[in-house]
Amino acid sequence: MAQLAPLAPARSSYDLTAARPAPPARRAASPLLPALTTTRFFAALMVVVFHTSADTPFLAQAPRSVRAVITAGYVWVGYFFILSGFILTYQYLERERSGDFDTPAFWRARIARIYPGHVLGFLLVLLVGVLPVHFAAPVEAIPPAQAALDIGLTALLSHAWVPQFALTFNFPSWSLAVEWTFYLAFPALLAFNARGSLRRMVLFAAIALALETAVTLAYCASAPQGWDGNTTLVKTTASLFIKFSPVMRLGEFVTGIALARIYSERARLGLTARHGALMIALSAAIIVAGLLESYSIPFALMHDVALSLPFAAMILGIALAPAGVVGRTLSRPWLVQLGDASYSLYILHGSLILLATYTGFSAHSVGWNGLVGRVLLVASAIALALVSNRYIEAPARAWILQRGSAPNRVTA
Repeated sequence: MAQLAPLAPARSSYDLTAARPAPPARRAASPLLPALTTTRFFAALMVVVFHTSADTPFLAQAPRSVRAVITAGYVWVGYFFILSGFILTYQYLERERSGDFDTPAFWRARIARIYPGHVLGFLLVLLVGVLPVHFAAPVEAIPPAQAALDIGLTALLSHAWVPQFALTFNFPSWSLAVEWTFYLAFPALLAFNARGSLRRMVLFAAIALALETAVTLAYCASAPQGWDGNTTLVKTTASLFIKFSPVMRLGEFVTGIALARIYSERARLGLTARHGALMIALSAAIIVAGLLESYSIPFALMHDVALSLPFAAMILGIALAPAGVVGRTLSRPWLVQLGDASYSLYILHGSLILLATYTGFSAHSVGWNGLVGRVLLVASAIALALVSNRYIEAPARAWILQRGSAPNRVTA
């Protein structure tokens, strides 16, 4: 995810026996951005709190401001998409320019990064007896052929392309299907970015985000409850497309790519740590205001693009000011370790929620109106993520990478 691992040592480009120049050496890894790794943990945590708190009496009785922030936790998935585009481009832009970008190795590294956790989450969901999970239909009503199709699409990380299957099995994995689509498109997007001007890339991102916004607004204007904030949309093909289709999230990923291009030219643009601190302060204020007013912002807009620009400003600000108060705080090793396990937290927490549901661990079961029970559930999800990341997913990633040659090792 956002944690950048060192690359394999560069090989010399000098070959005294060659009759022609040797290919350029593999570039050294870009400097680490540990503060951005930590932000992934807090983003994942907000998603987990949202999913675990939806049915608690405590939340129903909490102040409106608390309810607004928690029930809008879904917005942080968009932060992942922007950060992913930023980190991947930050790591690979110069390699593309030097002709050292290896597309098959990139895809192999992406599979190594996300597939072990995806398989583990899938198996954990099966172990708690959900075969499969459908939010729109009872299990017994699903024809075997449809269940088989669901399994195939999920295995291939393609289920977000069929929106009614997006929440099949391990429901957080819909965003992995979206990310995998972005990974497939990334080599072309990277080449487009590297071979054109900064202005062209920023314009392309602006158009992509504007189109995403326009389609979302069109949906709000035409759908029942389309203008309502923080509500459950009526389940239609259109609403599921708006929420889960990779097409509707591409603008955020491309925004991250453009953001990394801006960062790569920060010296020419005169961007400094002072600008970064200002971006952090302003974007944080806008994000908090947006969350507090989430009941007033159309749900579809909030779900997809409402906070995309302040999220982008926050990412760029933290990257520009690593030595500032925010950057230093977020770079503490124990926080970075949590950030490194953020993908595991995100992809595995759904299985714990289902386990709690099917074992009778209700919102009323522990503590004051369910608060203590939900805190224990979140703490368990964090513990599971740390164990899984270190002892299951990391060894599996290493095994997959060893099957290839000189893999590009970056997590985003």
